[in-house]
Amino acid sequence: MPNPFALLARSWKTYWSHFLTLLKLVLAPLVLTLLLVGIIAVIVVATGALQGINFSSLQLVILIPALVAAAVFATIISLFGRTSLLYFLSHQQEYPGLISTYRHVWPLLGKFLLAQALAGIFILGGLILLIIPGLILTVRYIFVPFIVIGEGKSGRQALAQSSSYV
Repeated sequence: MPNPFALLARSWKTYWSHFLTLLKLVLAPLVLTLLLVGIIAVIVVATGALQGINFSSLQLVILIPALVAAAVFATIISLFGRTSLLYFLSHQQEYPGLISTYRHVWPLLGKFLLAQALAGIFILGGLILLIIPGLILTVRYIFVPFIVIGEGKSGRQALAQSSSYV
């Protein structure tokens, strides 16, 4: 195993050699989310929801579906951002571009969400029991996202592989 300073030097070199790509992968979801917030703000102002606390039924009919759609869209954007960044980090040599990366990542979103949800449920259960089991499970499942994206495993396979790495 290389020493920590060698790993840090290699990471720093990778970071600077791929800075613009990493910046695109981080900024694209951020810009889309800000655009979504702007659209929701326009809908809120257009429905007159800021004029008072009492909402009419028409305002609620417009506002509630818009907020639900925005929440779903924001979740998908967030997942795309995380998975595309992890995909790039695990496949640096074959980076095809932002849109192509999203196409590669799309089939992995379900696996990613399932594995993250399973890990989250186990960690939450450990935290509810006592704090120490939750911390142990957190460390145990720290590699789950990387395993799902880098190795293509899903669900319990990713959890088991992360446990074996630790």
